[in-house]
Amino acid sequence: MPTMKVGQVSSNTVSDLQQKHWDLDRKIGETLGMVNLNVKAKLALRIPQLVEEINAEIQATENDI
Repeated sequence: MPTMKVGQVSSNTVSDLQQKHWDLDRKIGETLGMVNLNVKAKLALRIPQLVEEINAEIQATENDI
């Protein structure tokens, strides 16, 4: 997989990534807005574990480069 330095990323690519982040943030907000408080509380307890899983995935990806 070809890689490029951060300075080489085009503004279109950055805009696309920003749009994807915004879309996902909006979708998460819409989904959580419909969930009752008990479910939100359970989710909040799982967030640290989810963050650890995300960080492990990032580490694994960085090691592949």
